[in-house]
Amino acid sequence: MDFKYRAYYLWYSPIISAYINCKNIDYINQKLANAINNIGKFLKFQIMDKTETIVQLKKLLASKKAADLLKALKKLQRNYFPEFGNTVVDIFEERYKRNISWEVQVEAIKIIGKQHLVKALPLLEQIVKKKYGA
Repeated sequence: MDFKYRAYYLWYSPIISAYINCKNIDYINQKLANAINNIGKFLKFQIMDKTETIVQLKKLLASKKAADLLKALKKLQRNYFPEFGNTVVDIFEERYKRNISWEVQVEAIKIIGKQHLVKALPLLEQIVKKKYGA
């Protein structure tokens, strides 16, 4: 379930059930307090999960192993983390210049295009000119 809709569900579901089943104001207040508590727990989980993901990505991107880099780059494709843009470009440049790990290069190029990382444009233009003689 999408974060936005999950938050709406956590907020509105208890309120609607409280409205339908309401006998007195205490019941509604209890349901509202539970709904707010659930949203707080959900948001805390999301923040902790994102923090853990960032720490894992930093470890994987610091590695020189192609398998670790691939794993990190695939996670970056699924989730948008703009703070890793320069790192992705640096990895691509290093791998391209050393002519190693074409899989890593492909995944990095996908992220560069998806996130519109203009830092990589000079190298990409150089590659196109070299390949097509433009």
